[in-house]
Amino acid sequence: MITHHLAEEFLIEYSTGSLGEAESIIVASHISMCAVCRNQVGIYEDVGAALLEEGEMTTVDADSFTRILDKIDRQPEAGPVAPDLDRETLQIVPPPFRVYLGGSLSSLVWNWIGPGIREANLAQLNDFQVSLFRIRAGTTVPAHTHARQEFTLLLEGGFTEGDMHFGKGDVSLADDTVTHSHLIDRAGPCLCLTARNGRMKLTGPFLQLL
Repeated sequence: MITHHLAEEFLIEYSTGSLGEAESIIVASHISMCAVCRNQVGIYEDVGAALLEEGEMTTVDADSFTRILDKIDRQPEAGPVAPDLDRETLQIVPPPFRVYLGGSLSSLVWNWIGPGIREANLAQLNDFQVSLFRIRAGTTVPAHTHARQEFTLLLEGGFTEGDMHFGKGDVSLADDTVTHSHLIDRAGPCLCLTARNGRMKLTGPFLQLL
């Protein structure tokens, strides 16, 4: 059961199309897994449509329609298409994020970050780095904070942060006001989708060891 949702402000911005691409990936992937937030986005979209219908009529230039058609003709080709993915990847990765994968999870380049922690860098969208983190069962992620924002969506497994537990579909948002550590569930590994626009800063004893 999903218990950690996105803040209302992100759902509203997503529904109006004003949210950045990286954050939109997190929202779209989350609402594909979460009926509660998906319904909220639907409500915001309906409200937005109603407001547009009730807006005042304004006059436009005679050639406005022609300019719109010209813009449509100049639109780029359709966006990237999701690669062929194996069954494991299709079961774990939500559809909105699949187009950003270069292949199945097993074929990605997983870089060593720390004991039991691997990262696959997937996209740089403006100032956000979009990555997947695969963390071994029972691993403790050292205490850290963030220079700016980090969105984390759990795709598989779970972890405990303080007195809170995060499972599949849950979302965590951290920034420079948050210092935390994660204990990965012993039942199995954890796979997280993250979008961050600042470096992670270690703060605990592990930093002193380094």
